[in-house]
Amino acid sequence: MVGLSYCVKGINNVMNDTNLEQIFLQALDRCLSLLDYQSQPTNLAWSAIELFAEVGRFPQMLRQFCDQYRERVAAADRAIEDYASSVDNWTVKGTIFGAQDQCNILHFFLNVHTKKFKFFRGENWTPQLICEFLQEWKGIDLFSLIADNQELVETGKNPPLGKQPLFY
Repeated sequence: MVGLSYCVKGINNVMNDTNLEQIFLQALDRCLSLLDYQSQPTNLAWSAIELFAEVGRFPQMLRQFCDQYRERVAAADRAIEDYASSVDNWTVKGTIFGAQDQCNILHFFLNVHTKKFKFFRGENWTPQLICEFLQEWKGIDLFSLIADNQELVETGKNPPLGKQPLFY
């Protein structure tokens, strides 16, 4: 598995930038591959989420890679949008959310640098909700990436959830 083979340097336990970049690029490739699965269930979206979550452990690197590879990110985002519009919200074995919900999360990862979020399904999806999910699921704190656009956090349709678990 990709996430287990990264290099660690120093006592800071910081992932090697090259390996982190490769994980990011693999996630982009999986998003682009969604074009081959129009109207079909696949676990590619979920595996891309898992890879982006690995990169998301280092929020500033995620933002940097999104900006650095903006053309590939834009292409992957279009592939996600095309895929999301061709599928129902069915779930695939081994995934937590339905296909369109997974596309919401992928779109979030790919737009943290622009903060132009679009959600393909459900009125309850907000950047804050996705950050809360990622924090509970993987211990990843991406709130700093959306914090400078406080309106996104405050105008979400979901009230603050406090200490209640979001996902089981």
